[in-house]
Amino acid sequence: MGFITQNVIRTPNDECWSLADTVARTVATIRTAHEWWTKNGYYGESVVRIEVQTLGRDVAQGEDGSFLPLIDEDVPQLHIKNFRFTKPPSRTAMARRHFTFWDRTTGLDVATTDLTVELLRSFGHSQPTAAIREAITPIIEWQSRHGQNTDNP
Repeated sequence: MGFITQNVIRTPNDECWSLADTVARTVATIRTAHEWWTKNGYYGESVVRIEVQTLGRDVAQGEDGSFLPLIDEDVPQLHIKNFRFTKPPSRTAMARRHFTFWDRTTGLDVATTDLTVELLRSFGHSQPTAAIREAITPIIEWQSRHGQNTDNP
């Protein structure tokens, strides 16, 4: 199962991309795939791969350093303590991880954190895993309350 989305959005001042939306849509896609697989009797492993092509655009980041959602303003901001994203040397980043049944359910926060850490490293940034997990938790909790709809993660 795959999911592709356009993540470069035109704002009043420029075009930029959203790390918060990337995380929210990844969680929505994992949950939707898990639900479909479970209904069809599949409880095995899967591979999640994220590729972000920024097209040289800046990431949507507020003055306080929070990563801003652009597709759905209800998605919580992603605030990674003491981290400011600088323009990466590469316009493309990729993260890949095997997911077990546990990763797609109880361990979704850990697995999504691992993917995000790898994605940021691919962009040339390294942050403490605990800080990223803390930042991702509100998005996972929000996604739990708002269902599986990938049009509105």
